Amino acid sequence: MAEIQCAKCHKTISAADSAAFCPYCGERIAPAAGGADLFAVRNEDDPEKKHELLLALQAQHPDSLEVAEEILYLGRLYDRNKKGIDFSVIKSYVLNVYLDPEEIKPDKREALRREIFSHPDLDRCLELTENKEAFLSRYLEHISEEFIRLFLKGSSRHMHTFFGFTQTSKAPKFLAQPAAVMLKNMQRDGSLTGEQRELLMRAFYTAFSCQADGQTRYLDQEMQRLGVSIKSE
Repeated sequence: MAEIQCAKCHKTISAADSAAFCPYCGERIAPAAGGADLFAVRNEDDPEKKHELLLALQAQHPDSLEVAEEILYLGRLYDRNKKGIDFSVIKSYVLNVYLDPEEIKPDKREALRREIFSHPDLDRCLELTENKEAFLSRYLEHISEEFIRLFLKGSSRHMHTFFGFTQTSKAPKFLAQPAAVMLKNMQRDGSLTGEQRELLMRAFYTAFSCQADGQTRYLDQEMQRLGVSIKSE
């Protein structure tokens, strides 16, 4: 039976349901170009094979936002160096400029910062979408959730892992400090426009709430301590 994966919460929905909106998060469900082909792409674990499939699908459906979005989120994983570790091939790594900027060379740091809002793959998606601001919010939430999952939750330093033991239930508390620092750095990033800062900060906060199952009390406390505020919509 054909299935569709929600672009926002990534949960699987049966195509037989003919749902217009995701039953889990309420996101609009757009018909996927190539149907089963796109489903196969999303379930391909090898980045190189996934990239090849996406390029072939893009050639068949050049105006498909769904295909363009998959290419955007894939980043450069297909170009990874198997002999060494280069986290920058992961799309969400661009947000590391707000967590550990001192660990990144200045020229690389500026390139990553620019990539958040300016990249050919993102530009293509914005050309295809009917609502640019809504797409930007979804994109920023997506990379924020991925960053939190991979680089905060996946960090023994931030999760206070001791002898291989991690108290995952305390993630909302443990990750509040690094998340608040990131929001603080976003807030004072003068290279972004005011609108970009608000979009990015709101998306990151929403992503943290999703990854923390709605437990934002500790993050709110850290944000208040650091003088970080997000304008309400």
